[in-house]
Amino acid sequence: MRPVTTAVGVILTCGAWVACTSSTQNVTGPSTSRCPVTVAADPATFGAAGGGGTLTVSTNRECSWSATSSANWLQLGAGASGQGDGKIAFNVMTNGDPSQRRGAITISDQQVSISQDAAACVFTVPSRDTVSADGERRTLNVTANGADCSWTARSETSWLTIVQGSQGRGSGQVVYEAQPTKGPVRSGDLTVAGQRVAVSQGGGCSVTIAPTSRSIGAEGASGTVSVTTDAACPWSAQSDAAWISITSATSGAGPGTVAFRVGAWDGPTRTGALRIGEQVFTVTQGSGCHVSIDPESRSVEHTGGSGTVAVTTGAGCEWTATSSASWITIPRGGSGNGNGTVEFSVAPTTGPARNATLTIGGLPFVVRQSSGCTFSINPDSYSVASTGGSSTVAVATVPECGWTATSSASWITITSGSSGTGNGTVQFGVASTTGPARSATLAIAGRTFAVSQSSGCTFSINPDSYSVASTGGSSTVAVATVPECGWTATSSVSWITITSGSTGTGNGTVQFGVASTTGPARSATLAIAGRTFTVSQSSGCTFSINPASQNLPYFGGPGSVAVNTSPGCTWAATSSISWVRLTAGQSGTGPGTVAFTADETPSSQPRSGTVSIAGQTFTVTQDGGPCTFVLSPPSATIGAAGASGNFEVNTKDGCPWTAASNDAWLRVIAGGSGAGDGTVGFSADPNPGPARTGTIVVGGKSFTASQAAAGTVRH
Repeated sequence: MRPVTTAVGVILTCGAWVACTSSTQNVTGPSTSRCPVTVAADPATFGAAGGGGTLTVSTNRECSWSATSSANWLQLGAGASGQGDGKIAFNVMTNGDPSQRRGAITISDQQVSISQDAAACVFTVPSRDTVSADGERRTLNVTANGADCSWTARSETSWLTIVQGSQGRGSGQVVYEAQPTKGPVRSGDLTVAGQRVAVSQGGGCSVTIAPTSRSIGAEGASGTVSVTTDAACPWSAQSDAAWISITSATSGAGPGTVAFRVGAWDGPTRTGALRIGEQVFTVTQGSGCHVSIDPESRSVEHTGGSGTVAVTTGAGCEWTATSSASWITIPRGGSGNGNGTVEFSVAPTTGPARNATLTIGGLPFVVRQSSGCTFSINPDSYSVASTGGSSTVAVATVPECGWTATSSASWITITSGSSGTGNGTVQFGVASTTGPARSATLAIAGRTFAVSQSSGCTFSINPDSYSVASTGGSSTVAVATVPECGWTATSSVSWITITSGSTGTGNGTVQFGVASTTGPARSATLAIAGRTFTVSQSSGCTFSINPASQNLPYFGGPGSVAVNTSPGCTWAATSSISWVRLTAGQSGTGPGTVAFTADETPSSQPRSGTVSIAGQTFTVTQDGGPCTFVLSPPSATIGAAGASGNFEVNTKDGCPWTAASNDAWLRVIAGGSGAGDGTVGFSADPNPGPARTGTIVVGGKSFTASQAAAGTVRH
């Protein structure tokens, strides 16, 4: 038998793949047969990181052997069995336990001992924690990789206190307490198991605002919000709406005031907010919507028809159109948003005249339809002797059309049928007369029915008219009739005087005189024996005006012209030029005054025109106006992404101008120059930085463009 030999190998220094020193171990088992085994491990001792090693097996060539491991952390590689001499690779896994461990590899009843160093203590602790401003107790879990690993906990901050678990072994818990605060956010440190735990405490600051809301009219306004909080407590203010701008105090610490501005608005009611700290200040701006319609009324024939009404209002302003009558319908445009058109249709009618309204955006649009009723009468006249008589008139129309019958003379009496609906009959009577012939009318269903009655007396006059100069004169009229017929002669005016023959019976003569006149042409009549004698007198009027001309400044204004003439002389004044309007004295009698007003000239050039007053020419001249400029709108707000737009230049005709930008990012792209009214187009580049403002100058006026900062989202 071979003797048993145990050999401890040479100490080796581990390479880069072994984290500690190791040694080689040789084991020779006793020989109970002819197959003795010698095993050497290289290395036999490992650090906590583990590593790989080799077993060298020495035995007789014909002897078989196999290897087994006593620990799962000690793993065999290739060559775990063999015959004769051989080598076995093995691997030692990492030791995560802070305790040393041992294992063995057995080959043919021979054991090779393998040892591994303990791992270092490792602790897992939260790196940060959060407590409320009201203060509270919190628990931190400490996890150790071994039960024998000891640790301590302490506070590094005065307002944090360890109340439990200031020291421990293995895994455990640390309970700490944070004092309450009324100040801003703060942070402190704990040291647990040698590791820093950062503790953040929420701010105890309380922010209130007053007021919490504001209602503003469409014309816009400025306002302020008071901020109340403890000293050193920070706050910030921001607008949630582009149309609400913060003009001062976007942030602060302690009490303060936020100023804001809301611009004018021509759209529907809108609501936005300022956020101040955690508080919300609500701004409600009333509607600036104003609706106008054109035209405001329409007259339609009885045959019906259709038409349109233009609705003018601001963008976003809603409106509706409704009809008050079933015979007026709205086929299109019953509602809208912004400018629009209402189309209406009127049904034909065979009935009486009617009217109704459309209500468009709260405004009345009046529709008037003429009557569709038609009437006829039969007969349409009646002649009767002086002894009088009676008769009837037939009225023809559709059943629903009403009518009336009235007499214009007391000697004609309607005895039945003074009113009716549809077809009907009017009966009337004519009283007898002993006077001259006479006539009158009946108004029946809008038609004229003539009644004439003869007289027993007949008269004639010679001549039947007289023309005289303004200086006056006299003449006579011969009356011819039968002896029994009496007659009178009267003058209808004071300037014709009957000097003889004011009454008579049978044939006779009337003598009259006409006074002179300095007034207008006039005529009047003498009633002679029931006949009309006409007197015509030529005019004696003369006219003059003062002044005969006037020069006005460019901005126009009022003026007046005196008209000189005799009382009773009529005259008229008319303007042949649109920019001079007569405000009083468009006509008159006798001396008077014509008042006028001239519009401001739209041009830089002088102009002139004439006004006709009492047949005289009044000349008006006006100086050319200075060049002034108005930009509309005067400003614009542009998003950070950039945009293009335009604004109007309003000035007098002929006034030259140029448009130039004062900023490189704001460029004039159209309308760089012009004369009179015009449009300037501009383009703003995207903004890479903070909010900025640029200007375009036209005729000494500035158009301001405000651009939001980069990254700003417009709502």
